[in-house]
Amino acid sequence: ETSLEAFSDQPVENTLPVIHPIPGKIEMEDYSVQSGIVLESTTDVGGGENIGFLDEGDYLEYEVEIEEAGEYDLSFRTASQSEGGGIELQLKQGEEWVAFHAQAFPATGDWQSWQTTRAVVDLPAGQQTMRVVITDPLFNMNWMEFERDIVEPEPIPPVDPVVQAAGFEVHAYPNPSSG
Repeated sequence: ETSLEAFSDQPVENTLPVIHPIPGKIEMEDYSVQSGIVLESTTDVGGGENIGFLDEGDYLEYEVEIEEAGEYDLSFRTASQSEGGGIELQLKQGEEWVAFHAQAFPATGDWQSWQTTRAVVDLPAGQQTMRVVITDPLFNMNWMEFERDIVEPEPIPPVDPVVQAAGFEVHAYPNPSSG
């Protein structure tokens, strides 16, 4: 028999990545992996942090769960003093990163003057690793949001079984009628 030494409770830090649902909003500071990214406080609505001080080739990775395959409306919240910027979005397929969208951002007049840029992207369903690669670094970014714009069909009004006009009654059933 071997006795264990006494121990006390120790704080535990969960280092598992957050899985972001799509459709949904991804705050840029909620990455699972990054290279070269600097966070700073944002003045954008909602507060928090934005990414900034970027260089070409810097990247962020996010674990995502895409609800269903198809087209998504994608919004980016960015700010840029004078030149704008750009990114490439990639999904990991095996050991390869495959690009699925490139996006440029306009200058907004200040590093904390925020603007939303929109696009439409086609995504596969399921759990994925998404990478945001900086291709043109002169911008800050606060968040990106994927929305599914599914248009519900207009409901068909029920058919009134009896229509009366000018003293006649027209019945919708039985059809054909015998009278």
